[in-house]
Amino acid sequence: MGHPLTSLSDLSAIVVGGSIGGLTAAVVLRDAGLDVTVLERSATALEGRGAGIVLHEATARYLVENAGMSLDAISEGACWFRFIDRTGAVTHQEPCRYRFTAWNTLYTNLLSHLPPDRYRLGHEVADLVQSGEEVRVLMADGSSHSADLVVCADGVMSPSRRGLLPGVETKYAGYLGWRGVVRESELNPDVFGRLYEAITYTTPPLSHILAYPIPSQGGPGAERVLNYVWYRTSKKDRLSKTPSPTLAASAARCRSPPAGCRAATFRPSRKRPRLCSPLISHRWF
Repeated sequence: MGHPLTSLSDLSAIVVGGSIGGLTAAVVLRDAGLDVTVLERSATALEGRGAGIVLHEATARYLVENAGMSLDAISEGACWFRFIDRTGAVTHQEPCRYRFTAWNTLYTNLLSHLPPDRYRLGHEVADLVQSGEEVRVLMADGSSHSADLVVCADGVMSPSRRGLLPGVETKYAGYLGWRGVVRESELNPDVFGRLYEAITYTTPPLSHILAYPIPSQGGPGAERVLNYVWYRTSKKDRLSKTPSPTLAASAARCRSPPAGCRAATFRPSRKRPRLCSPLISHRWF
C-alpha cells in the first residue's frame, strides 16, 4: 500500500474473496473511509460453505458494535458443557456460557451491510502485480483492476497465497470432519431438547463427535436446528480408496462439497455401530 500520508477516503481497496473473512475486511475498510470492492470468483451467491461456528468476540464485533445487532439475533447459547457415553448417559457436565452461530447467519448479515455493486460475483483473480504505489489485480478473463490496497481472503486453498508465498503448502492433518445440521422435527423431542441446551461431546475410538445449537437459516420463529461434527482419523492413503471419487479428489483441497459425499461413503460406519453414539443417527448418513 502506498500514499502513507494520504487520507483514507482517497484510497481504494480490493478484497479478493467474498466469504466471511473477506466481507468483514470489506465493511471495516469501507467504514474507515476507503473505496472498497470485493471480488468473488463464484458466479453464484455463496451458500452452505459451512454449518456451525463457535462465536468469538472478534467474530461478532462488527455486527454487534457497528451494525447494532444483538447477540441473540446472530447466535444461540448453550448453558451446559457436557460429555455423554455410548448409551447417552451423562458422564460429565458443567455450566458454560458458550454461544454459537452459523456460516449462513454471518454471511447474509455481513453482506447486507455492503452495497450490492461493491460485491462482484464471477470475478476470478489470476495474479497480483505491484505497480509503483498501486497493486494491479489481474483477472482470469484477461481484464485487470488497480487499488492502493489488496486484501487476500480467498480461502484455505488461496490462489493469492500460492502466488505470494509459493513455498507454503497445505498438509493433511490425519483426520476427516463430517459436518451437517439436523432439524428439530428429525429427532425425538427429549433428545433434541437435551442436545439443544448444551455443547455435547462423545468420544468413540479414534474419533470424537460434538453437537451444539445454531441459528436457523429461516430466521427467528423458524424450525430450530443443531450442528454436528464427527471427526475421524484416517490415513491419507485410504482417501484414494473411498467409494466417493469426488471426496477422494477433494482431499487435496481440504474439503468436499455435499454432493461429493455419496451414501456409499458412510457404509463402513453403519457396519460398525460400536463406533457410533446417540449423537449420530443412521438416518443422517
